[in-house]
Amino acid sequence: MASPVGALVGSMLIGLTEAFVAGYQADLHVLGEGFGDVAPYAVMVLVLLVRPAGLFAAKGAARV
Repeated sequence: MASPVGALVGSMLIGLTEAFVAGYQADLHVLGEGFGDVAPYAVMVLVLLVRPAGLFAAKGAARV
């Protein structure tokens, strides 16, 4: 828990994802009936692919 702000933003992102998917469940039927259960995990995987060190991680110095 090096970044409490990152944890707060991440939890808000997951919560908003769950709310949006629940609200648009009828429009997202093409993606499958259980997409609402999978959507938060998909967001977490995408964030880990884009920012593996964290949402607000500082860039480390590169040693050469």
